[in-house]
Amino acid sequence: MPEEQAPDFLMDESNKEQDSCDLQRLSDMVSSYTQADSEVSELEERLKEAKAVRTRLSQETIPEYLNQYGLSELKLTDGRKVIVKDDVSVTVKDKSLFHNFLKTRKEDSIIKFVVSFERMSPEKREKLFDFFLKEDYDCESEEKVHSSTQKKYFKELLGIGKEPEEIQQGLSTGTMVQPTDVEKFAKVFPYKVTKIK
Repeated sequence: MPEEQAPDFLMDESNKEQDSCDLQRLSDMVSSYTQADSEVSELEERLKEAKAVRTRLSQETIPEYLNQYGLSELKLTDGRKVIVKDDVSVTVKDKSLFHNFLKTRKEDSIIKFVVSFERMSPEKREKLFDFFLKEDYDCESEEKVHSSTQKKYFKELLGIGKEPEEIQQGLSTGTMVQPTDVEKFAKVFPYKVTKIK
């Protein structure tokens, strides 16, 4: 049973001082928290700005500068190596159309097939594993392409980072396609990326 507290007028002065000190200590902690929270917000904003500067330098400024001289790689006098490569960002807008596109090209082996089941007893789960093809369990399935596999696929499909001659050959053999051939189901954004070694 919780200990009953005496009314304020019966408490001795040492208890009042203790309560006052605890409130002051809490107040100090809250002030420290508020200051730390403010510092975190400022640092997050500075980090956001620094990342924007880094992205601009990596994807625009350095690649454009090297491109003026027909270069994609250069070793600096201090030994660091600057490498500019083509990269791509892909967003599949229509998964069904994309999967049909892959199936038509007989490249659907990159599609993952995922199955999930409702909760079940260990006995039923064991039975499922033993007789998966024979038993009729309710399940949901999903087909998807892993994001890194998808990115690699579109880089190769569109010839991102390839020489013009390679792209022409790929287009003529059908191993590559034009960006307009995929725009119904995917948004592809090519960009440059700079690496410093």
